[in-house]
Amino acid sequence: MDLTPLYELRACLRASIIAGAALAAEDFRLRRAMDSFAPFEKAAPVFAKLGQLCRSVLDPACPDRAGDLLDAITLADAVLCTQAAVNVPGEVEPLEITSCGSVFSNAPYSVLAPLLEALTTSGGGKYSFVTETHDQRPELFDDYRVRDALVKALGAGYGELAEKAREWLSAMGEPVLPMLMDGFDPRGKRDMVRRVQTIEAIAGAKANDFYLQNIPEAEKDVRGALVFALRLDEGNAEKLIELFRTEKGPARRMAGFALARMDCPAANEFWLSSEKMKKQALSYAALATSSAVSRIVAEDIGKCLEPFEADQNAHLGKEELEQLQDCLGLLPGKHGPEICEIYRRMAALGPVMDNKPNPLPSKNKPKAQFKAVDTGALMPFSEVAAELLRWTLLYEPAPDLLDLAEELQNTVSAGYAAAGLTAVLLRCSSEEAYERSKYLLRLPPKLMGRPKAEIVSKAFTRLWWSPEQGHYFQFSVSDPAVGRIIAVRQPIAPLDRRWYTALLSMHTEDRTGLWMTKFFPLDDPALRERFGAHFYQSCLKAKTIYAYDLAYLHRLGWKKCEGLAVKYAKQVQNNTGRVGLWQLQEFLQALPGDKAAKQAEAREVCRLAENGTIVLLGTGGVMGSIEMLKAFVEKITDAPVMTTDQFM
Repeated sequence: MDLTPLYELRACLRASIIAGAALAAEDFRLRRAMDSFAPFEKAAPVFAKLGQLCRSVLDPACPDRAGDLLDAITLADAVLCTQAAVNVPGEVEPLEITSCGSVFSNAPYSVLAPLLEALTTSGGGKYSFVTETHDQRPELFDDYRVRDALVKALGAGYGELAEKAREWLSAMGEPVLPMLMDGFDPRGKRDMVRRVQTIEAIAGAKANDFYLQNIPEAEKDVRGALVFALRLDEGNAEKLIELFRTEKGPARRMAGFALARMDCPAANEFWLSSEKMKKQALSYAALATSSAVSRIVAEDIGKCLEPFEADQNAHLGKEELEQLQDCLGLLPGKHGPEICEIYRRMAALGPVMDNKPNPLPSKNKPKAQFKAVDTGALMPFSEVAAELLRWTLLYEPAPDLLDLAEELQNTVSAGYAAAGLTAVLLRCSSEEAYERSKYLLRLPPKLMGRPKAEIVSKAFTRLWWSPEQGHYFQFSVSDPAVGRIIAVRQPIAPLDRRWYTALLSMHTEDRTGLWMTKFFPLDDPALRERFGAHFYQSCLKAKTIYAYDLAYLHRLGWKKCEGLAVKYAKQVQNNTGRVGLWQLQEFLQALPGDKAAKQAEAREVCRLAENGTIVLLGTGGVMGSIEMLKAFVEKITDAPVMTTDQFM
């Protein structure tokens, strides 16, 4: 049944109430609606009753027009309620509920309120307060109110706080996606750029519709961020090519970076289509991983190497050095047969380039030096090339590069031995990695002119361990596409326990060499005891002891501190002639062990001060400083556990 006349009648009745019951008898709209409604009166008694009430309202002689008008509209509403229906096409599906975290956290107002304020308001001191709270009370950040505040903090005026918010939200996963997408403004500023980057980090290609949907309205950097995110789906290649050809500014630049990082036929054909496009590809080649861009970079580096391969006496000028340096900076992420051949050519050319006079004036470096891509340190060409291969393996461990590293590990440069060991760690099981590398451990202390311990330790650089992630390589690199430092992580099989015995046997430096504790499995009490004893003795024998040495001992759970503070005080006395009271107190508090052990060591330092072996420098003179140190000894507490993160 078409209920349109009934709806029209109800609308006219409501209009009559607004206009006033006294004018209802003259309402021509109501009279016309009644004419349309008249056929309904024969269909059912309730319609007949409604029609009777409406005619009474229209009758000039009606004794109670207001009452009849109210009765008529009430009956009209009731009839429409009984005739109503809901019909949605499709099958019935369970309602999907997206969680945004726990509803609330069991935290006092005095803790939660300042955190929310720090995340949502400007002012000094906010960053340190927020990061300290995150370290001490990470459970607070599961509260939906704090997560909402974190989304707002993406626009914080202090950039480091905004980046921390982006980092933490990215680690929270899909539950925070609704918060990030809700209220997204494609015409916004830097906070919206960080929203896109966070959504990309969490959802990746799954959010492709979101990126495409917002690009038409997006502006400036937000548009660029959305365009860059399209690289995650190969189906967007043609769209990105179109944007690269038609866009200007950030959007075109990001389309170029996106295409350079897509290894698919459409993107590769685009870059290889002409010499002009090959030249343009070099502008977007940083950290790119596509096969086409790899070929273009290999071709460019090959041109730089050709003069020196053709003539070993060829002149290396400032311009040639800078051009080759720029080309080397594009190698990370590149792979394929052309790139492997470039590494072979560089390995063969290393001795020649190492002997070239330095075109840049330098008294200390008469031979040509190149910058290491990861640290910027100046090194001979052969060392930079070898270290670059190892660094590239960590960024993009392509199978052909892993094979190449093992192929070159016996070349003249010791750095390739470290690259070969890195490749084995990345690709092999625990036992196989050790078996394939233990030949290094049997070699003499000097390998290719370099200490064997140095080569092996270099292969373990940037290796970490955590109870959640196990063993993994991790390093940071500046990404020009996103304009910030990004972290790259490569998991590996757990280290064979035999490695730890081998590493300790090679450890002959007078410093503690505690790079090993970064990847030390803290869940092994026996190894912790063995390493702790070794590094404790290393601290006592070292020429210099620093506060961060104590952090490593804390990490290993070492409890003995006898002799550490005495050595520290004597070394400072020998270097400067005096010992600062404040620095000495800080060192004493940071000692490993319980309160009694630290106090015993501190009293020995007091004895040295009293007999004049060390001279304390404080606000109360020598004698006053000694008394202040004695008072401090009684206040020493069990030190909080220090971590290597504080010093690295």
